[in-house]
Amino acid sequence: MKMVKNKIALACLVGFISYPLLAQEQGSVQGQLSNKSQNSYFSGAQIQIKELGITTTSKRNGTFRFNNVPEGQYTLIVQYL
Repeated sequence: MKMVKNKIALACLVGFISYPLLAQEQGSVQGQLSNKSQNSYFSGAQIQIKELGITTTSKRNGTFRFNNVPEGQYTLIVQYL
């Protein structure tokens, strides 16, 4: 019985130690696409986070937002036709 308790304790300890390694800071990437010289916004533009392969579309006022983005440095690709 003592050996089973030790294995359970060890499994719990490993679980608690590895949890911080799995937890990763997440945030959001947001912005607004605008043409300052014409005082207008780019509605319907495609914005992609290259490294994650995720895409969103800018709203009527040019705003966009990506939620739950892991902490790091990214390249944004913007396409507007």
